[in-house]
Amino acid sequence: MEETTLDKVMEIPEDKTGEIVDNSLSQEEKKQFLKQKEKASVVSRKKYIEQVQLNNLRVRAQMLIEAKENTVE
Repeated sequence: MEETTLDKVMEIPEDKTGEIVDNSLSQEEKKQFLKQKEKASVVSRKKYIEQVQLNNLRVRAQMLIEAKENTVE
């Protein structure tokens, strides 16, 4: 399975405040990590929103189908 950006982001240790605790990383690497983490978070949110919207459409379609079936009878 291909490793995603989110998988890579999860490998770097952080404390409870989100501060990176891996002292072997340079400041530039820490900044890059935080950018990747934010990007992964945004992508996850977008995918979640798309999934909710898709589920809402499915529910509406099912309701319309049921309403049409009920009016035909």
